[in-house]
Amino acid sequence: MSMRKAYIGESVSLENADMEGRLGLAGLRCQGDFSLLGARIVSNDRDALLARDAQILGSLHLSIHPRSKRRFSSKGRVILDGCHIGNDLNLCGADLHGEFEEIEELGDKQYHSALLAADLRVGGCIKLGDKSELNGGQRSLCSEGALRMQRVEVGKDIQLFNTKVVSIAPRKKVRDAEATDASGSAPDNTAFDLSYSKVGGILIIGANDLTGAVNLYYTNTDFLWDTSNGYPNADLCKKDDVHLVGFSYRVLMLPDMEDLNDPANLRKTVNVRKAWLERSPYDAQDYATLARALRRSALTDEAREIMIARFVRELAMLARGVNDRKAMPSKTGVDETRSQAFWQRVAALALAVPSYLFAQLADIARYVVMQVYRLTFGFGLDPRRATLTLLVFFVLGCSVFADANRKKLMIVDQQPVATLSDRSAIGAGLTNEVADNVPCGDMIAPSLFALDVFIPLVDLRQESKCEIGVAEGTRATASEADFLKFFKAFYAFCGWIVISLSILTFSGFLQRRNELLGGDT
Repeated sequence: MSMRKAYIGESVSLENADMEGRLGLAGLRCQGDFSLLGARIVSNDRDALLARDAQILGSLHLSIHPRSKRRFSSKGRVILDGCHIGNDLNLCGADLHGEFEEIEELGDKQYHSALLAADLRVGGCIKLGDKSELNGGQRSLCSEGALRMQRVEVGKDIQLFNTKVVSIAPRKKVRDAEATDASGSAPDNTAFDLSYSKVGGILIIGANDLTGAVNLYYTNTDFLWDTSNGYPNADLCKKDDVHLVGFSYRVLMLPDMEDLNDPANLRKTVNVRKAWLERSPYDAQDYATLARALRRSALTDEAREIMIARFVRELAMLARGVNDRKAMPSKTGVDETRSQAFWQRVAALALAVPSYLFAQLADIARYVVMQVYRLTFGFGLDPRRATLTLLVFFVLGCSVFADANRKKLMIVDQQPVATLSDRSAIGAGLTNEVADNVPCGDMIAPSLFALDVFIPLVDLRQESKCEIGVAEGTRATASEADFLKFFKAFYAFCGWIVISLSILTFSGFLQRRNELLGGDT
């Protein structure tokens, strides 16, 4: 049946119809609903329903008939490319069978698809399954072939719920030099592709049985409602089976990915969302997007943990890069390697080793510094680690300076104009000798002295009273005094760094900056 470029002023109903061949709706103009409830289409071509560039002001129903309970079924592809639907697109209770013998070719890849809906515009909702209970535990939508819906704009919601989608990985063909890869970022084993799409309402993903990857590459939605069982089984699928690069959302309706009314648990939320992000290729902005959404839900601690997880993943990637880097790239052609003269290989190695060593040392140094930063301040995001670091430095300074004062390695600072003397020397004015190298004793409090040295730009009037030196009558050596002078300088230098980073950590400046910029500098 062909309604190509037809104009129909009312609704169309082909309910419970049996059709053999293609149903052509390309360029159709329908002023009402187009209903295929319970219809069955068996195509002897690879396309069962072709509705490219059709305009339907009402809804398009490719779903189960409410009275006869007969499901919509199609053998062949359903193509809705460029279609405009005023209300809803309903595929609840549909069985789609893409023809695996006939495949769609895009660039250098080949895809098995059951539903193609690129550049689709829907004013209402797209219902790819729902929560309704079906007889015999049936899935709301069954598809043998991928659901590919790139560059879709939906006024309200998209729900992928209670569906079963089986995708078959493509067979690669020889790359044509003139061909371009039009598939964008779609993984080879795509089951559900919603890349470059915009959802005006809620994106719902839950209770699915997906064999293949979910691609949300640069998709934008206002609300995200998703559960752990909405995505491919992590134990059965390969890595990168969920593509979240550029995926943006404003509000997370289920932070811990569980369809329960219980309040979100911090540790559970962090763990499940970290695992969710790790299933996708790395992108710093994905962590920032999730952290912003968690903060909007008043889950500040969870947002902080997600940003920390981002830096931990970067450290793991840096370590793998150091481990995998080679001084000389491996040659794929054995004959080419053998044909090179020995001195040529030696010269190439000599030229490559310096840059290799420099790169290795730079990455190792960065890894060590970032690990220290992680342990002390949680990458500038964890106030608890910053508090612990401050306490450790304070206790260290108090202990060292108290021990130095006890060993008489701290003496009274002699002023150039007047000299201070020990209390025991006061009143002994019958001699011309001036007290020198007088131990500080109780003139200072070691805790306040440590704070005076450690905190920059704050004068507690402790450091000016005493200096490092060997007092008379002590068993301490000059080398111990020299070491203490070095420690004091190092302690003061650390004070500048630790106090500055602590202020940034406690203020939350670095966390807000990372969430805003995705950690980019």
